[in-house]
Amino acid sequence: MTPSWPAPALGKRLSRRDSPRPAGADSLISALASRRLAGGILGFSGLSQNKSFVDALFPLQSKRLIDVIATVGVMFFLFIVGVKTDLTMMRKSGKKVAAIGLISCLVPLALMASVGYLLRHRMPRELVDRYFIYQLAATWARTSYAVVSTVLEELNLLNSRLGRLAMTATLISEFNSTVFNSINTAIQLGIHARSRLLGIGSFVSFLALLAFILLVARPITLWMVRRTPEGEHLREGYFIAVVMMVLTCGLAGELIGHHAATGTFLLGLALPGGPPLGSTLQDRFGTMVSGILVPLFMASAGFRSTIFDLVDMKLCGYVICFILLGALGKTLGVVVPALMPFRDAMTLALMMNTKGIFEVHSVNIWSDASLIDQQVYTVIVICVVAFSTFTTSVVKILYKPATNYRNCAGRTVEHARGQAELRVLACVHNEDDVSPMVDILKLCHPTKESPMCVYALHIVPFAGHSAAKLAPYRKQANSGSFGSATDRIMNAFRFFEEEVQGAVLVQPFVAIAPAATNDVDVCTLAMDKKVSFVVLPFHKRRAVDGTMELDNALKNMNMNVLSYAPCSVGIFIYNNYSPAATFFAPGKPVLHYNMAVYFLGGPDDREALAIAVRAAENPLVGLTVIRLLPPEDRRRHGPEEALDEEALSEFRLGAVDDDRVVYQEEVVQDSEGTIGLLRETSCRFSMLIVGRRSGTCSTLTEGLSMFCDHPELGVLGDVLASRDVVHSVPTLVVQQQTRRRPPSSDVCLPVVFSQRSRVEPC
Repeated sequence: MTPSWPAPALGKRLSRRDSPRPAGADSLISALASRRLAGGILGFSGLSQNKSFVDALFPLQSKRLIDVIATVGVMFFLFIVGVKTDLTMMRKSGKKVAAIGLISCLVPLALMASVGYLLRHRMPRELVDRYFIYQLAATWARTSYAVVSTVLEELNLLNSRLGRLAMTATLISEFNSTVFNSINTAIQLGIHARSRLLGIGSFVSFLALLAFILLVARPITLWMVRRTPEGEHLREGYFIAVVMMVLTCGLAGELIGHHAATGTFLLGLALPGGPPLGSTLQDRFGTMVSGILVPLFMASAGFRSTIFDLVDMKLCGYVICFILLGALGKTLGVVVPALMPFRDAMTLALMMNTKGIFEVHSVNIWSDASLIDQQVYTVIVICVVAFSTFTTSVVKILYKPATNYRNCAGRTVEHARGQAELRVLACVHNEDDVSPMVDILKLCHPTKESPMCVYALHIVPFAGHSAAKLAPYRKQANSGSFGSATDRIMNAFRFFEEEVQGAVLVQPFVAIAPAATNDVDVCTLAMDKKVSFVVLPFHKRRAVDGTMELDNALKNMNMNVLSYAPCSVGIFIYNNYSPAATFFAPGKPVLHYNMAVYFLGGPDDREALAIAVRAAENPLVGLTVIRLLPPEDRRRHGPEEALDEEALSEFRLGAVDDDRVVYQEEVVQDSEGTIGLLRETSCRFSMLIVGRRSGTCSTLTEGLSMFCDHPELGVLGDVLASRDVVHSVPTLVVQQQTRRRPPSSDVCLPVVFSQRSRVEPC
């Protein structure tokens, strides 16, 4: 009986590779290269020469079916990549990026073509006849946007500095190569058919295809997108219409002398990316195309290769030398105009030298057209696998963006108190995060004498995009009468700016990146803008039906930001938060708000105290600082304790004769006494501020780390987040960036989770 997989189970298994993985779990060989190796093992090991094995595993009829399905998969893969592509990247690129994109394409093309022309009388006839060497030069000089974007997404480098540079340069290179290829195809048709009219007809047909895409397909798709409500997928009828357009453009591309994938990719470039079209395609086709069809296509290419066909070593040597010459030319074309440190320039060159589905698709076309024989086919496929494996492995070793933040001196609220302006980065994922985040900013009490600059960052889901984006927010002209979610979020921050006019400057930003690398955008913006404090929402949210929704992608992001941020970080817990219970009500006098700080000692607690002191400058905010102390005989007297005493002495000196500020000391025997104190006192306050105290040992919290469910909150924050122990009170957990704490020194080791899960109501 033939085993079968239920569709949900199959989709779950295929999508498992896209879920976040623990640090260090990634192998040096990428998933793309492993797919080619899977097919290559069959060919390179000689199994494909075993007739009984081949007939049993791949009968002739199934081979043809696999080829058809794989080709359709390539068509839809390139179409989806085209839809996700943002062509405005080319318009916004600088001169250096444009130079890299052009030169990295022209140098290897000129180098391979000129050497091929000079050696045309010495090379084997198989390479000279039908101008194959020039076809190879044009293909190998090209940098495929689909390949680079897929590899960088897999390496979690899309929103890194070099990743963004590589994506933009590749897009420019791809655009110019497409124009060159259309002209070259028309010329080749005219030469081989010995008819200029055929070549001219091919070029005119290509222009007609572009006209159909721009004047018919694009307006229809834009009309369908406008009729789709925000946050929803395309209707079934609209989706079928898009699929029919893909098949039509693929057929037209094949008929005019190009290839089906060319037509579908051009169609994708012309259609609007992002939701709802991009997200619909990703949800409907993403797993099937990237998890089944593309691996099937790559494996079939490897299966068609066999080392037993490599009999003419001279021919194989020429092909390998020309391919290496092209790689050298592309490396020079990237390194020379890049004008950056050699290590970064070489990393960028390796990114743009990666090969994949585009090259395999091209070599399949050459083989089907009898332009090359089996041994040339095998050599090129082996080179594609080797280049993909080598480039991805070396990039993983050479380029680690997190080291940029780790080497940056930390900025804190404690040491920024004497400065004229406090810079805060507020991160929001959806509209539910806005109200609590604005209230936290109000809690910092900005005034004209002590102003605050707020960088509001909306982290947008990556679905429907192929390139990461971190840019200032600008309202879109076609966002509708009610605006998009980003528009409404930024309007709330603008309203806050107007409400405290002259005391706050809001600078809105939008970040679009895979969930696994959102922390890179947060750390990059914090470093570039010299931010002192980053505020993040907690990953648990209460859903409409009362259940607790767990966003574990947000949990992983918070853990990474805590490890690598160049400044202090706060995580705000607001499980039972509602707009009716806001700290401050606009349009009326500020309410008296009672907050508390639990102080055990250490840099994180001193940072929490600094934030609370700033909030207490508001005359209608009350502050209670509760210092937990062990018995006298168990107290320590070291440098950190001296800094604690200095901070508390300064705080008490400034709070003299201020009835709103209370300082009290509580002697606690052990962790059980600490929990008892929290349970007894937390319900008296409107908000709590605690330090994360990562890696700090204390007899007052001894043993609590064994039951820590939320390592990003530390032991006290984890206790306060648990409704089983204390009353649910909005809590801000603070970590001061001291640059003396290695990322691996957490009390609770970070664990990586699947994207989303739900638990029963608390």
